[in-house]
Amino acid sequence: MCGVALIVSLAMSPVNAAVVFLHEVLFFLAFGGIMRIVRHFTGRETAVYWQGWLAIGTSVIYLAVGYYLLHHVWQTDYSLETEKPVSLKIAMFADSHMSTTFDGEGFA
Repeated sequence: MCGVALIVSLAMSPVNAAVVFLHEVLFFLAFGGIMRIVRHFTGRETAVYWQGWLAIGTSVIYLAVGYYLLHHVWQTDYSLETEKPVSLKIAMFADSHMSTTFDGEGFA
């Protein structure tokens, strides 16, 4: 797990490496609990270290989907009706990840 975080740190940034490492730890702990339950019901050990492989695989898939969704932004338009005489337009922009994912140039 630390090796993957180190590679990400060298390739991207220490902040992104911390995010990758924390996701790996979270999934490692979650799959550890799941594997403990499986061992309890089956009564046997597995020959493959599933906890680690599942943690790494799930982290890669989860973060890859997040990366894809980050770089493929979509617009949602809403039309609200009211009886009051109002001419108003509202724009909302959220979840920009400024400074952790985008710099000023990438954000533009």
